[in-house]
Amino acid sequence: MASVDIPHEISAWTSLAYKMSDFASLGTGGDTSINTRTTTGQINDSHEQLHVLATDTGTYPNEGGGVSCCRRDMVNNLKYVKWHLVCETANDYGIPRFQIEQNIQSLKILPLWGLDFLTPTHGIMENTLDTAMEEILIDTSPNDIKVKFLPILTSLVRGARCLRFTERRIEEYTKALISLNSYFETRNWGAVWGSKIVKNKWRELWLSGSSENMRPIQEWFDIERPTIPDLDAGLDLYSRCIPPFLDLHYTPLLSIYDISCPSDH
Repeated sequence: MASVDIPHEISAWTSLAYKMSDFASLGTGGDTSINTRTTTGQINDSHEQLHVLATDTGTYPNEGGGVSCCRRDMVNNLKYVKWHLVCETANDYGIPRFQIEQNIQSLKILPLWGLDFLTPTHGIMENTLDTAMEEILIDTSPNDIKVKFLPILTSLVRGARCLRFTERRIEEYTKALISLNSYFETRNWGAVWGSKIVKNKWRELWLSGSSENMRPIQEWFDIERPTIPDLDAGLDLYSRCIPPFLDLHYTPLLSIYDISCPSDH
């Protein structure tokens, strides 16, 4: 049995809709991503059934509005689609406003604040126990961060500050995301992003006076110039918002992705 059979009128309004996989992993309700089956065993497309990975940012299923209602209609009415939902939400106190059982093969709620990164399990399509995550701290050394991670961070910030995108630059920034994904296969996410080395490099990159395809800080308005707390808050926000984009790179099992956000309307 993949999930506890809960009536739609109940599952639409409670965050306590535990699935069997939640109990198996000792997680909270909705914490596990795959319903008691392995990823390869449950994703089998056919002429009658199609699996689709969907990413929602600040909308479905915890928030109302036009984008959420659009996703609701797609989930409820496309009977031949089995949805794998990765949904970002503000905190871990959100309550689903829509049914989260019918036509939904798996659901992963990603709170950006609250208990995020502090739960017993980590991951999106597949989970890893916190004890297993601690083991890879061995590879997270200061020298490793300097040599292998800082060049990736430099490319990411250059991409964020870029004024004119060329084919070569787009290729560089795309490779940076792929390298970021590969790097964290054997490193601890929180330990790297929270290190002093990364914080100092992040500040240096954003406060750089370089004018190579970016507007130097000397030309910024006074109100635009960030303080050190602003830069640290930006780094924290960046490290929390980017994981869903990385997950799309290493999920070859699903061939169709659908992304929605409030800017769609």
